[in-house]
Amino acid sequence: MAPVLDRCSRKIVGRYFGPEATSAAVQAAWGKSLANEGLLAEEGPALPDAHSDRGTQMTSRSTQAFFSDLGIAQTFSRPRTPTDNASCESWMATLKCERLYEADTADMAPWEVEEMIDRFIGYYNNERLHQGIGFVTPADRHEGRHVAIFAARKEGMRRAQETRKMAAYGGIGDLR
Repeated sequence: MAPVLDRCSRKIVGRYFGPEATSAAVQAAWGKSLANEGLLAEEGPALPDAHSDRGTQMTSRSTQAFFSDLGIAQTFSRPRTPTDNASCESWMATLKCERLYEADTADMAPWEVEEMIDRFIGYYNNERLHQGIGFVTPADRHEGRHVAIFAARKEGMRRAQETRKMAAYGGIGDLR
């Protein structure tokens, strides 16, 4: 499994699922991700950096050439320091704990496991609220909807406080 995660929104923007962790797998995952996000157009936005662990598939010459040809800067976690890539490590742990460990994947065909992972990615991106990004979904954060959600929450809190004050003081107004 080679996920591509947007570090700001924590949205899984692409992935590769296959039998081997190779440079080709990384390139397939990133190629799909960049295309899905509309980042391959000549007049498109600046390309993101590629941050990863120091796995051989990420440090290989062919992967480095792939990123270099695209103009993508590649950065790496320090050796034996998984916290440097905590968002991706956390996502992998969530996938394993919430889906894979509960499923009997040994008796499943590879395409069934892949479908299960895709369903989980859909749930993770579009339904699962994340504490680290303010209890919104990664899709909400990625697409900018979090700003309106935060504003609506703030307004709701303001109204609730006003209602409590009115109830507590019998409608006598603001006693500040």
